[in-house]
Amino acid sequence: MLRLVCLIGGFVALLSAYSSAGHYVDPDEWRPDANLVASIDAQALKHELPKEFGSLSDYARYYFGTAFNKRRVVEGFFLSPQIGSTRGHPFKPGIFIVGEQDVPVIGDGGCIQVVIEYDVAEGRITQSDCNGEVPPPPPPEPVKVDTTGTPH
Repeated sequence: MLRLVCLIGGFVALLSAYSSAGHYVDPDEWRPDANLVASIDAQALKHELPKEFGSLSDYARYYFGTAFNKRRVVEGFFLSPQIGSTRGHPFKPGIFIVGEQDVPVIGDGGCIQVVIEYDVAEGRITQSDCNGEVPPPPPPEPVKVDTTGTPH
């Protein structure tokens, strides 16, 4: 009987980690308020990107709260207007406070996606990285020249 009670308790605990929509809900997730996010965003916008990516102020900037080793942090995922739309939604620059499951994420792309981490106790951004590698552009096609020197 005790084994059955433990089994049922474990199953209930597992189910409680999922939202009604069937998504995993991080038990450490929390929602930062607008004032905290505005302060973090002001710090983040001071970071400069390579020129080809433009300004972070043109990016869609998604923020959510979580915890690592019991330290509260705010994660920021910034998406470049070069992406266009994500998850069927048109691209809109600005600040969005969302749940972790609502952050559009891409693989690689370099500074098309920028990820930051803000440590609440320290009151500063502790990590800021471009996401993965940007593949090099393809080499230019050679120009064919006939014997008269006229390009084809």
